[in-house]
Amino acid sequence: MPGLAVGSRVPPRRRRQAPSAATIPRPTSPRCCRCRPATTWTLPPHRCRLSRPRYCAWPTTGTGRGSCTPTSTRSSPCISSSLFPHPPPICQGELKLPVCIEDETNTELPPATLLYRLARQYIYGVLFSLSETQRRAERLAMRRRIPVQVPLVIIKEWSAYKGKSPQTPELVTGLTFREWTCPNIKKLWLGKAVEDKNRRMRAFLACMKSDTPGMLNPANVPTHLLLLCCVLRYMVQWPGSRILHKHELDAFLAQAVSSKLYQPDQLQELKIEKLDARGIQLAALFMSGVDTALFANDTCGQPIPWEHCCPWIYFDGKLLHSKFVQATREKAALIDLCDGQVGAGLSAKQTWPPTLPVPISLQPSPRLGPVCV
Repeated sequence: MPGLAVGSRVPPRRRRQAPSAATIPRPTSPRCCRCRPATTWTLPPHRCRLSRPRYCAWPTTGTGRGSCTPTSTRSSPCISSSLFPHPPPICQGELKLPVCIEDETNTELPPATLLYRLARQYIYGVLFSLSETQRRAERLAMRRRIPVQVPLVIIKEWSAYKGKSPQTPELVTGLTFREWTCPNIKKLWLGKAVEDKNRRMRAFLACMKSDTPGMLNPANVPTHLLLLCCVLRYMVQWPGSRILHKHELDAFLAQAVSSKLYQPDQLQELKIEKLDARGIQLAALFMSGVDTALFANDTCGQPIPWEHCCPWIYFDGKLLHSKFVQATREKAALIDLCDGQVGAGLSAKQTWPPTLPVPISLQPSPRLGPVCV
C-alpha cells in the first residue's frame, strides 16, 4: 500500500457501527389506533390486531389484547388519526364525545351526551360480544350450580355538558338486548350468509331502538332515509320531556324529501330572516344522533351502505331551518311544507308511521291519518 514501509503491518479496518437507538429521533408519522408511536426508527409501525382494518392499516402479529408485536415490514400510513380523533373503545376503553351546541338555560332539551347514552351502551355490548359472554356465564353457572357472574364492560366517556366537568370521565357499562340474543362481533363482521346480513341490520335497529318490521319496508321508509327515521324515532322515544313536536317532525321529514336538497344553487339563494334558537338546538341534537347511528352502523358490520349514510342526502341545516320557521310561525301543513308537491307530501306521509313508536303522545294530523306502526 502507498504510504507504508515494507514489512509494516496494515492496521485493521474499523467496522462502521450503527447509531444507537438513543440518537435516532422519534418518527413523526401518525399514531396507530393504540395511540402509541414507535419509539425509534428501528421499530416499524404496528397496530393492535383487535382493531378493524378501517381504523388502522398497519400490519401486525399481535398475540393478545393490550399487546402489539411490530412486524418486520412497513405498510401504508395509518389513517386512524384522520378519520377518528380518538382511539376506538376496543383498544383503550375510553371514548371522547364532542361538544354539541346546547343552551344551558333550556330545560326542555336534554344534552346530547345523555340523550344517546343508551344507544352507546347497546353499541358497547355489541362491540365486546356481551351477549355471548352472558350466555357462557349462564351455562357455566348452571353446570356448576353457582350464581351467574357476568363480567361488566365499562367504558370511560369523556364529555362536557351542563353540570358535568370535562376533567373527570363517566363510567358507562355495556348493555345487551332484551328481545333477542345478538351474535358475537366476529359473526357480525365476517359472516357472509343471508342470515348474517339480517342480523347486522337487526342489531343496528336494536341499538337505535327501532327494531320494528315497519322500518324495513321500502314502501314506507326508503333506504336512503332509514338512518334519518332511526334517529328521529330515537329522539321521540326519550322518556323525559317531549323533544320533538308534530310540526317539528314534519319539518324534518319535509326537508328530507324536498327537491331543493339536491340543488345547491337554490340552497345558496335561500334566505332566513330570523333564526330560531330551538331549531338550531334540534338540528345539533339530530346531527349528534347521526354520529351515534354511524357508530352503531360500523359496529354492527355496516348493514347500511356508505352511500346511504351520507348526511347530505337527507339533511341540510339551512333548509331545515326554513321549514322549521314555516311550520312554527306560519302553522303550515305537511303538504305546504313540501312546497305543494304531491309526490314529496306522499313520501313524507308514508314515512310518518314507522318513524313514530307506539304508544305516542303526538297528535296525528288529518292529512296523515292514524299514526301507528
